[in-house]
Amino acid sequence: MISCLIDFLLGTPAIAVTVLMAFVYYYTTNTYDKWLKLNLRYDPPWPLVGNTMKMVTLIEHQLATIDGIYKRLAGEKYCGFYQTKTPFLMIRDPELINNILIKDFLNFANRGFHKDPALNIIANGLFFMEGPKWDVMRQKLSSGFTSGKLKLAHNQIAECSDELMRFIAGDVEKTSI
Repeated sequence: MISCLIDFLLGTPAIAVTVLMAFVYYYTTNTYDKWLKLNLRYDPPWPLVGNTMKMVTLIEHQLATIDGIYKRLAGEKYCGFYQTKTPFLMIRDPELINNILIKDFLNFANRGFHKDPALNIIANGLFFMEGPKWDVMRQKLSSGFTSGKLKLAHNQIAECSDELMRFIAGDVEKTSI
């Protein structure tokens, strides 16, 4: 029975191509009802690329794509979008962001950036760390960011930022675009 079906599909290229296209379409869009099921406002995705069409085609940088989604879904406390077929939740409410980053931080330690440190040195940076590696680093660094230590460092930070601004201003004067 199955061999007859396979012979039929392989014998007629048009049907085989149609079945293959239907399978690819289903596979790349089977998660696109996530936000609809949760009754959450979302940016409608494109098959295969989700909401990242301009990013995938190198028309736009990833941050510009995310900023566009942020602006299109203005007025929402949180909303959804898709990077390829993966659903992402965008939190827009400052109070909710504060709760996630401070009060409920242990529940939201992984940020969805999957980088291989062996292939990309930036993946070893603090912003991209996740899991146990992030937990250890956070324990080491959190004592350095208490309010008392930040107050002590304020003057030095202000001096460094002033020096940086003078350097940038001097560089801008030298360069005419």
